[in-house]
Amino acid sequence: MIVITYFLYCKNDCRTELERKLQIPFGILAFAICITIQILFIYEFGDAQAEIYSAYLQNIVMSVAYLYMLNRRSGSKGQTKLIALCKWVGTLAPTLIGVIENNIFIITTGIICFVLDGLYFYLLWYVKKAGY
Repeated sequence: MIVITYFLYCKNDCRTELERKLQIPFGILAFAICITIQILFIYEFGDAQAEIYSAYLQNIVMSVAYLYMLNRRSGSKGQTKLIALCKWVGTLAPTLIGVIENNIFIITTGIICFVLDGLYFYLLWYVKKAGY
């Protein structure tokens, strides 16, 4: 569903004709790269470990993407504090499992996500309060 939504609406945020032209090919390239990396994770770590490690890296990418989107749109269009809060808290829960298991990778990437998601929540709150 996210992929379909991306391809349906990605051109709405383009500022130039060149961006509009390249948005779909760039999106396809980005997805191809992500799928390749996921396959490499599975090959290198096996199914169970690949899911865990790649999920945290994907979460960091998504956190940065949310911040980028907020900045790029110069406002809160299509974004809610509830979504931001759920992402923020949703990252914390599995990170606590990493603490219990003493997994440094999960703890570190979880903290990075938690900080980025907290920053996104704060900035989104600020933007909405300022009326953007």
